[in-house]
Amino acid sequence: MITVFGATGTIGQRLCAELSAADAPYRCAVRDPARALAVLPAGARCVQADMQVPASLMATLQGVQALFLLSSHDAKMAKNQIAVIDAAVTISRSRTPLHIVKLSGGPYMRPELPLQVSRQHLAIEDALQRSGLPYTILRPAFLHQNLLRFASRIAQHRELTAPFGEQSIAMVDADDVAAAAARILLAPGGHDRRTYSLTGERAWRMQEIAQTLSAVVGHRVRYRSPPVWLAGVAQRLAGVDAEEVKHNLEMVRCVYRAGLGAYTSTDLSRLLGRAPRTMQTFLERHRAAFVPS
Repeated sequence: MITVFGATGTIGQRLCAELSAADAPYRCAVRDPARALAVLPAGARCVQADMQVPASLMATLQGVQALFLLSSHDAKMAKNQIAVIDAAVTISRSRTPLHIVKLSGGPYMRPELPLQVSRQHLAIEDALQRSGLPYTILRPAFLHQNLLRFASRIAQHRELTAPFGEQSIAMVDADDVAAAAARILLAPGGHDRRTYSLTGERAWRMQEIAQTLSAVVGHRVRYRSPPVWLAGVAQRLAGVDAEEVKHNLEMVRCVYRAGLGAYTSTDLSRLLGRAPRTMQTFLERHRAAFVPS
């Protein structure tokens, strides 16, 4: 049995689809099962669990051989995920230890980065390393799917507006991240205490993406990089949560505009046994989102 935390997010939903396709036994640990089932694959099983309630975690982990660990990037992320690790340690004292696959921050992570989310991810990784449990850490790059945040403006104004400047950014498709996580959860042997950086084969400048998108949609798409603060104002006006905006702007300033997001790795192709999905494929698959309806 596999338990999935973070099942309703971009990667979590895709992971559940991978596990369902493999006919693997799994369950999703969520706060609101009825709400979660509305976005999960048909046949998905949900159990009510709260990372801040140890008793619910103990019940959720009974009979589990592996778990996928992911939660919201908020101020309680480290506290919540470490609580899951602690529960897994307790459960494993009287049985075969369960394997934890943690979705962490990107390949750029390092202790000296002044990023709250990076510090939290590193604290969780440290807790895993000290737990004595078998684990695997996945560090995905910027997701292709994040580009869909800019789709409405591209469709309406033929302009990719993003505050990344002229720096190159390694990217990866969420479907590939989910596929890699599923492979490890289904056959964790050989992945114990391994950390994988998950990226596509190359890094992209936003200007290059705009040019590629222009060919896909059949008309010119311009790229404009506004000041970081202005991008934050636009996100708040669009209804993005204040904590999420803070996280996004920290990432832009400290990682992407600092040139730390360009690192690429062959880890993903080795895990999947094939080349990662390309930017061209992603843009073609989602072409309808980038043109007027």
